[in-house]
Amino acid sequence: MAEITKVQLEFNKRVLYCMQELKSLNLISSVKDFVLGCGVVYQRYTEMDRAFRQGRSDSRYKTVEIEIVYELVTNYNVSADWLITGRGSMFCGLSK
Repeated sequence: MAEITKVQLEFNKRVLYCMQELKSLNLISSVKDFVLGCGVVYQRYTEMDRAFRQGRSDSRYKTVEIEIVYELVTNYNVSADWLITGRGSMFCGLSK
């Protein structure tokens, strides 16, 4: 199983963090419901999240699926620039 690159790992961290933040702000009912609503297999998310929390970079899944990113950017005002680069604020229209 190939390890993921630093860029992929940082991107995944931001997406996973963003979903948790949406939950803490009560903008989504649960991460599981959000992931399933995007049409993504929840097991994929849990494996990636577990690897991230354990500090591992050997998950069999290299990146978060585009459906999750699309949903975050389109329906939750999440900054695509922040997701991809880590620059700026998580949400559009907010200062850093």
